[in-house]
Parts: sequence; C-alpha cells; structure tokens
Amino acid sequence: MRYWVVGILSFLGWGLQAQDCPRITVKFSNYYKIKLDGKTIFDDISYIESFESKGNLYRILTQKGTKYKAIMNCDGELLVPFEDRIDEIVVDEIPDGLFIFLHNEDEIRILDENVKPFENAVFSKNDCKFRNPLNNSQRSKTLALEVDCNGESYYVDRYFKRVPFHTFKVLRNHTENGSFGEVLYVEVKDQSNEISYGIYSSNQEAYLVPLQKEKIDIFFEGFGCVIKNKNGKYAYLNCTNGAISLPVFDYIYPNAESTQLHYNYIPYFKVAQVKWNGKIILMDVENASPIYLPEYDMIHYTNLVVLVLNKKNQWALYSTSGESLITYEEGFEEIRWPTDNEGLIAVKKNGKWGCFDAKLKKMVLETIYDSIGIFINRKIRVVLNGQKQEIRL
Repeated sequence: MRYWVVGILSFLGWGLQAQDCPRITVKFSNYYKIKLDGKTIFDDISYIESFESKGNLYRILTQKGTKYKAIMNCDGELLVPFEDRIDEIVVDEIPDGLFIFLHNEDEIRILDENVKPFENAVFSKNDCKFRNPLNNSQRSKTLALEVDCNGESYYVDRYFKRVPFHTFKVLRNHTENGSFGEVLYVEVKDQSNEISYGIYSSNQEAYLVPLQKEKIDIFFEGFGCVIKNKNGKYAYLNCTNGAISLPVFDYIYPNAESTQLHYNYIPYFKVAQVKWNGKIILMDVENASPIYLPEYDMIHYTNLVVLVLNKKNQWALYSTSGESLITYEEGFEEIRWPTDNEGLIAVKKNGKWGCFDAKLKKMVLETIYDSIGIFINRKIRVVLNGQKQEIRL
C-alpha cells in the first residue's frame, strides 16, 4: 500500500533550489547545508527527500549521525521537528490527497495533506496495521484506509472518519464538480450474524438506501443502481445526485444508448426504459422519476436534450424530463433525430424546413427552406429558392 516519497534529491555538489521555495538554497559538501534567505539554518543533514501536497513543496530531512527525520516547509519551519525522534516517514497518496505516517519506536502518528495531525490518529506500532481496501486503480476520493488495531478492523475516509460497516462494494468512485462523493453497496452483519443490505454515501455520511434484510440487486454499476424490494418491485438510485425513485417499477432495463455514452466513468445518459404496470415507458434518470408522455407509435431518445415522438405520421418533441416542446397538434410533418449536443433540431412544416433549438425552447430558423443539412458547430447549410447558403446559429 505504501511507497516512499517521490522526488528524491540527488547527492550532487551543486545547489538545489525548488521552484516553489525561492527562499531556500540547498548545497552539498560532506553534508547538506540548507540556507534560508542566505543564512545557514542546517549544515548537518545527511539525506533529503521531497514531496508535494496541495501545491506546496515539503522536504524530509535526515539528521547527521542519526536516523531521525524532520519535515520542513518552504519557509524553513520544521513542521515535524527532530526532537520528535521520528525514524520513518511514509507518504501514502490517495486521489485528491495523501496521508503522512510518522513512525517512532513505539507508535504511529498520521498527518493530513496539510502536514497537520488527525485528531485521535495515534496508534501503537505493535498493535495496529494499515491497508488500502481497494487496489490503486479503484481508490476513491473518500474511502482511503483499512485499519486493524487491537483485534478491531474498520475503514476510514480521507478525513480519518470511520465508516459504519466492514463489507462494501464501490458503486461509484469517480466524482464530478460538486462531488456527490463515494457511493457504496454495503453489507452489515449484526450480533446474531444476520446480514442487512444498504447503499451508503461516504461523503454525506448517510444511507441513501436504509439497511434492509432484502438483498439489493445491482445493475448500472458505476453510475446508478436498481434496488429490488421484498415485494419484487424495483427502485432506481442515481449515484451522482442521490435521487431515488419509489419502488414501483416491474423492471428497469439497460439500453444501448445509455451504455454507449457511459464514458470515462461519468454518468451522462438521461433516459432509461422501465416497465410500469405492465407497460414499458421511459424514466428520467437524473431525477429518478417516470417521464409522462402522450401515446406514440415510435420514439427516439438520446443523451441529448430531447425525445422525438411519432404517431400516425404526426410528430412531437419533448424534453428528457417530459416537458412538451412541440405537440402533435402543431402540424409538423417531420422532426429529425438530433445529431449533436447543441439541441438544434431540423423540423419540417408545409413542405419547408426550419430549425428548433431545444435548449432555448423556440424556433431559431423559420420553416421556409427547401432543404437543410446537418448542424456542425452551430453552422448549417440550407437551400432557399434554389440558392445555397450557410447560416451560423
């Protein structure tokens, strides 16, 4: 799990000066000499290592004639002094942060990414061990370490807070801006060895799905999951924002369009098929709620912003949340399936073509054109009275 700090400074006879530490100069003769603003503050350092955290550079110094180590910042301050008699310093990185382990003969202290101690994070060196519950490719921003101490095993997050269970599976470990945090499928065993199941947000420190005796079936791993209750009904949980539907669906189906656009572990699909009261309908994935639509013979839905409906050669346009944008009654003869993320849609009425902007929810080109091409970067080629032209929207 652990590895030594990176960026070891070499034993060379020339000055070393970190870009982020303009006040510090390091020179090597028999031992390293460290100057602050030209004044010598150490001339008996046998070894130097460095690490970065939160955009700051720190140096680990080893004292001449001893194995004791200190941590110095760019202002020459010893954040961990030699007097603490630390004989080993290990920096263990996790995404978006790190832990600093300080070892002496008897105990291990743990510091955060600001080189400050965690509260109550002092452990007997003989009685406690630390491990990562996930391998490097699966480490999360919130769940960080497994601690075995005095016969007790538990997990801690990156702020060294305990999580209230021992068995889990990561449903989502990639976060976006405004992180919703880690979402975990958990199994909790009580004193009588009965197992309960739930879904937990480490970031919110709360259960999104309370513990229940019924085992939770997991689909859509990584961006959402489907929960089956004791009555055989399904609910959907959006792992990005915590939205959860009522357990009313007969089934929830994966679909090709949703999985194709699940790239870089980011949930970007907006629509899923569900079976409700014996009928297949659509669900708004973001809000985990059914989309109420008029009857249709055919529907096209994408990861874009619209649903295109057709019924007996009548056309309608709806948002992915079920808002009506163009109704059947407006008499459009054709609405093309959208081909980009801009929300620009070619529409035909009275034999002429125009453009509807689904994001602005209005027509941006009137239906006066003989033909219309494909939208590329909000540019479109049209033909009007036999003349070709290009329009930027």
